[in-house]
Amino acid sequence: STKEVTAPYTIANPKAGAEYLLLIEYKLKNNEVYARKGYVQGSEQFTIDVKGTDKLLALKDMPNVATADNANEVTITGTTKEGKEFKVVVDKKTGLMKTYQADGRDLITKAPVGSFFRAEPDQNAAVNGTGWAKGNGEAYDAWCDQGENMKDVSVTVKSVVPQMTTVSVNAKLRNDSGYATSYSVYGNGTVVVTAKLTPSASAPDQLGEYGMWMQAPKEFENLTWYGRGPAETYWNRKAGNMIKVWGEEEKTTVEEQFVPYLRIQEAGNKTDVRWIALRDDTGAGLLAGMTYGEGYTGNALEAVALHYTAKELSTRQSGHWYPYQAEATEDINLRLLTHQKGVGN
Repeated sequence: STKEVTAPYTIANPKAGAEYLLLIEYKLKNNEVYARKGYVQGSEQFTIDVKGTDKLLALKDMPNVATADNANEVTITGTTKEGKEFKVVVDKKTGLMKTYQADGRDLITKAPVGSFFRAEPDQNAAVNGTGWAKGNGEAYDAWCDQGENMKDVSVTVKSVVPQMTTVSVNAKLRNDSGYATSYSVYGNGTVVVTAKLTPSASAPDQLGEYGMWMQAPKEFENLTWYGRGPAETYWNRKAGNMIKVWGEEEKTTVEEQFVPYLRIQEAGNKTDVRWIALRDDTGAGLLAGMTYGEGYTGNALEAVALHYTAKELSTRQSGHWYPYQAEATEDINLRLLTHQKGVGN
């Protein structure tokens, strides 16, 4: 039988910029052989259509930026209202944002590049046989490293208002796909990044993922995110993980995100991510977030933060089978994604 239940709630004064979710849990009423009273047997979250006033950042209220456009690079500098200096440098030869600094510290140690490949999950190897993982690879295998070493790079610079400069890059990947990126640098030190891929006729017709990956300093080991957790999630395997701010109470680290499966494979993905932060022990670090529209609407991200590259976790690409063989990086590999393929059943 079924019964309709009304869950009463009151939000009299919604906070500006807040998102409200209703969590319903189904718990055991009494002790049972398999679990104790209060054990959560099922749960679900529901978005509540209650919003406070948007927290708007007025462009006219931001400090101005200074832009130096020379033959080799574009350098954008400024000082936030809090007195922190920042610098962004885009290399005209490579088309990459090679420098992002704030308060005298590097926020990235490797420039963001297009990310179209992810390590093959074990579900496909289970279907095709373990030899498949090393011999054939996924249908998107040829997208590996396509974000590196772009060709036919052209860079344009536009400063319509003094508080913001946009650097636009048009280039081709090695498989002749078109790839356009833009970096809009604001007077508060924020960089808004866009990317558009136009696959060529010769490019694989599947993507492992779509987004960008970069490296951040090893000191930014402390991980916090607002999205689904605490476990890794994928678009077709996430319902059992609730949306909240994870990592603050748990003191989560990047190192803990790696899952040592029997065979190395994709690991650590996070879905429905509103923002993700990598910080050092003083609280300084790098914050990446989705782009919000009016009424705090927008498309949440997926994100992966590991001490391993996607290529290193691929048996096909690295030649490794087991976690102990995988070579970790000192710095943190951060992949910020629109979407990653699912993991099958």
